[in-house]
Amino acid sequence: MNEPDLLLADEPSASLDPERGEAVMNLLVKQATDRGTATLIVTHLPDQIAASRSLIIDRGRVTEPAQADA
Repeated sequence: MNEPDLLLADEPSASLDPERGEAVMNLLVKQATDRGTATLIVTHLPDQIAASRSLIIDRGRVTEPAQADA
């Protein structure tokens, strides 16, 4: 639990105001970067993507790979 190989986060910033949502996303990115933890984050807010690799899925199909700055 303290050092997972994979961290899954489903809508971690849902129902948060933009400032707190950004703080949560930054914390997850820091965790992944500092500890080298593979992290899968599901979000409906593409402007919150902060990853080295990402996918956009529409109706169960990958529509495009998206790149964002880490």
